Amino acid sequence: MREAFLFVLLLVLLVEDIAAQERQLKFTRINLLEDASLGQVNFITEDKAGFIWMSEQSGGALIRFDGHNIKRYSFNPQEENSLGGSYPECLLIDKDGYIWIGFGGFGLDRFDPQTETFIHYKHDPENPNSLGENTVSAIIQDREGKIYIATFAGMDILDPETGDFTHFTHDPNNTSTISSNYVRELYEDREGTIWVGTGWFTGDSQGGLNRFDKAKKGFVRYMADPMDPYALKDNRITALFEDSRNNFWVGTGEALYSLDRQNEVFTRHQSNPKDRNKLGAPFHSQSYYGVTFISEDPEGNLWIGGEGVNVYNPQRHTMVHYGGNSDTYGTFIENSSWCIHMGRNGLIWLSTQPGVYKIDPYDFTISRKEGMIPSMIMESDSITWTGSENGLIRTNERTGSQKRWTHDPLDPNSLSNNEILSLSKDSHGNLWIGTGYGLNKLNPQDGKITRFVSDPLDSFSISGNVVRDLVQDENDILWVGTERGLDRLSQVSGKFEIQRLRKVRGGELINISRICPGEEHILWIGEFASGSILRYNLLKKESTFYPVANGVNDLFQDHLGTIWAAAPSGLYKYEPGSDRFLGISHVPMIAITEDRDSNLWVSSVSDIFRINQSRDNIVKYTGQNSNTSRNLTANKASGYLTKEGDIFLGDADSYFLFDPKQIIIPPDTSRLIFTNLWIGGEPVEAGLSNAIFKNRDLELAHDQNTFSLSFAELDSRNPRRNKINYLLENYDLDWRACLSEDKITYMNVPPGTYNLKIRASNSSSGDWVDNNLKITLHPPWWTTWWAYVAYAILIIICGWRFDRFQKERAIRKEKERNKDRELAQAREIERAYKQLQSTQAQLIHSEKMASLGELTAGIAHEIQNPLNFVNNFAEVNKELFDELAAEIEKGDKNEISAILKDLRENEEKVIHHGKRADGIVKSMLQHSRATTGEKELTDMNALCDEYLRLAYHGFRAKDKSFNATFHTNLHPDLPKINVDPQDIGRVLLNLINNAFQATSAQALAMAGTDYKPEVIVATKRLDSPSGLPHQNEMNTGIDGSAGSIEIIISDNGPGIPDEIKEKIFQPFFTTKPAGQGTGLGLSLSYDIVKAHGGEISLESRGKGSTFRIKLPLGITD
Repeated sequence: MREAFLFVLLLVLLVEDIAAQERQLKFTRINLLEDASLGQVNFITEDKAGFIWMSEQSGGALIRFDGHNIKRYSFNPQEENSLGGSYPECLLIDKDGYIWIGFGGFGLDRFDPQTETFIHYKHDPENPNSLGENTVSAIIQDREGKIYIATFAGMDILDPETGDFTHFTHDPNNTSTISSNYVRELYEDREGTIWVGTGWFTGDSQGGLNRFDKAKKGFVRYMADPMDPYALKDNRITALFEDSRNNFWVGTGEALYSLDRQNEVFTRHQSNPKDRNKLGAPFHSQSYYGVTFISEDPEGNLWIGGEGVNVYNPQRHTMVHYGGNSDTYGTFIENSSWCIHMGRNGLIWLSTQPGVYKIDPYDFTISRKEGMIPSMIMESDSITWTGSENGLIRTNERTGSQKRWTHDPLDPNSLSNNEILSLSKDSHGNLWIGTGYGLNKLNPQDGKITRFVSDPLDSFSISGNVVRDLVQDENDILWVGTERGLDRLSQVSGKFEIQRLRKVRGGELINISRICPGEEHILWIGEFASGSILRYNLLKKESTFYPVANGVNDLFQDHLGTIWAAAPSGLYKYEPGSDRFLGISHVPMIAITEDRDSNLWVSSVSDIFRINQSRDNIVKYTGQNSNTSRNLTANKASGYLTKEGDIFLGDADSYFLFDPKQIIIPPDTSRLIFTNLWIGGEPVEAGLSNAIFKNRDLELAHDQNTFSLSFAELDSRNPRRNKINYLLENYDLDWRACLSEDKITYMNVPPGTYNLKIRASNSSSGDWVDNNLKITLHPPWWTTWWAYVAYAILIIICGWRFDRFQKERAIRKEKERNKDRELAQAREIERAYKQLQSTQAQLIHSEKMASLGELTAGIAHEIQNPLNFVNNFAEVNKELFDELAAEIEKGDKNEISAILKDLRENEEKVIHHGKRADGIVKSMLQHSRATTGEKELTDMNALCDEYLRLAYHGFRAKDKSFNATFHTNLHPDLPKINVDPQDIGRVLLNLINNAFQATSAQALAMAGTDYKPEVIVATKRLDSPSGLPHQNEMNTGIDGSAGSIEIIISDNGPGIPDEIKEKIFQPFFTTKPAGQGTGLGLSLSYDIVKAHGGEISLESRGKGSTFRIKLPLGITD
């Protein structure tokens, strides 16, 4: 009776129990593996990758912590690239990811975590721009990127680009300087103001709070004044902080203060051991420590460090103390709290003298309540019916009144058994009660109870007496699950109809554990112990069986209509598409329910699982006082959602009761990164452009195909609980489970490009976090594509050479066979060539002879005149000789003298005309002989006049009827020039002959007209370089001036058509009838003029033609 009373009292206070639950913080000491431990840590911070960095004083090292493994960077005086000192004090991770380490007595370091290199900054008395002092107690970076360093010689500002330090020190004669050189704290508030806390633990005369004026490079001091209630009482500034509500907090060696920065007013908050909710620093027995830190968690709670930790809730104005014997919950027994770090994932890291603790504010532990509540019905009018092991209880939650029904062997109107297993209410308001012995119907109006027990002699009685579940369908049919099967009770007849449901492998369905209404006309039935789920169609009387190992504890239909089964073998979900139950978890499950946000809650023996609304995320919560030795088959357990929204989940002999709204999912900042690389079992550090966790690509040689990669989950809540899988794409067929703690190894991987994927289930949210690394294993050079290309080229070249050899051999034989024919052809060609040369020589000779013939005719005409004179004067002299003889006889001296005089004159004339004839003959001989090519100074006027006359008389000799007017227009001062007179004479003769031929043809064509043939030969001197744009035009003449001469041969013949002009100087081209010309005259003339450095051109515009010969002036005498 006492137990029943206590149970009812517990039920009434369920809501109060939920409301009174406080989230208890759990302090977890960081105990590392592999004999590694953390001693006293002076500072804790976190980088962007998620690594926790600590300055360990006791070990003298910088520590990187990934959640369960550490990497130490220790001080080694023998190695330059090592930590700069043995007493690391403070840390700063700047905007570029560099880690700054301040030391006690060893200066300042900058560490690059990607390249793992150190830069050391030390105080140098000889360098005023060096670090001011080697004891560094605080480091910050302002929003402008400048580094502020707190030392025991004042405050320094470092320019990272130059490496120079600017010093700010105390001057007792200047109040705008820093108040003390013992700088302990630095802080930048949201407005960018730098606050500087000074003072040391021993004594409060030196110290004070300072506000740095960046513009004036000065300080505003806030000094302790015991007489001023709005001032500090202690100059030892130990902590500075600005919270999310813009409150500015100052910690000193004796109390906690808040500063009104606008009015410059301090408010003192002193802890009171008698009033634990009063805001203040942790109570301390030794004033040496004071306030060690001030910080704020993501929920806005203020954390104050000292002797333990005070956590102040500004919304509820409550404070909880953790630490020592006065710890509120007894989970943190340390009396020292040195530094704190609020992690990005919500975790809180706390350093004490013995070590480091981790606090997870989101680690919600669900309390387990002893006792059983197998069944419950909550009505809308605040009435709750509860079935227990000790009867039925009706509770009015508004009035707090209760009524209980129990079994009384002497009262037939009492319950048939006190062990209540199931409850159901029909449409008439009747309450059906399933017990450990029979079924009961309670009429709430009159309190009458009707019993239904199994009677072997009555086929219409209930099949069994252990009634584990009851379900009322839409047709007012009550379905009863007993240890002997499924019964159907018609409330009209009051008779039971046993449903003989057979399994696939034979036998009837018995030991009903749960009945769950599904879609319309469908019942889902779970079998206890033996293991089956049945889907029963009420209309078709058809059933489908689904085997489940070890039976079913609970069946539940969620808001989506999905059927879930909790069984000792795990959690199952029905998949309509494949018509099967899919295993979700292999953890033994007991009871299922759903909250108001449609999250599914499932209880196991030791834990509770939450499946989110979209059913793609499972989160596990550990139950307090878990006992995994409990019975896995809990036919009495149930899951309910109370009217207040609380979750009620039972197991074999207890239950969980909690408000799901109090369970907060922490921010998911977990990451999975690679930390170290091994090749052939040896660690690799050098050769990587970045730290391995920064690399997205990894390239390895062919002999580096055995490699290992370590990783860190960076989920520091409980990384050991995370499930880790990995897959090397293009190598693995499926995901592998990581068997080692944090290392993946592959051996003898063939060359290729791979993508290493790794994933881990987050212990907080259940989501998967992943990472991937592209790995390229280069093949050996002899198997690379370019090697195969080289092989192919080599084969092609060899094949080509062999084919070439065969062809060359065939060609060589063919050449040998054709050699005689080719030699014969060559001889024939040689003979033909010689004949051609002979013919060409004959043609040229013929042209010369033709020219010579024309010249001869002219010469013959020219020589006739002097010969006539010679003959005439010879005859006259003969007569004079006769007269002289007569006169001698007469002795007439005067006549003799006169005759002798006449003879002398006649002889002179004979000599003159003889010499003239001799000159003409010599000219003919000179023209007819081959040229020597030697140039000589030649009078071009005389040459032109001579060849004009010879040409005319030669033409007249051939055609006596031809008459033409020819005259010269010769430059009177034309200088002699260096030419070959025979060659130039041929040119002149050829051009003049052509002119006479053209005028003769024109005269015949224009016979009967007044046409008169005319040929003009003119010379002139071109002294202006523009007169002849030829490079040789600038030669020097007789008088030293630059220039050339021009010979113009014009006629008034028919002219030369334009289509012939371009061909006129081509060899063998002639306009004369066949057989009358060789076509070489003008071609030879063109070659001769060009050989003399001159030019020959033709002008003809329809009537008449003009040939111009330009010859450069040569060097004269």
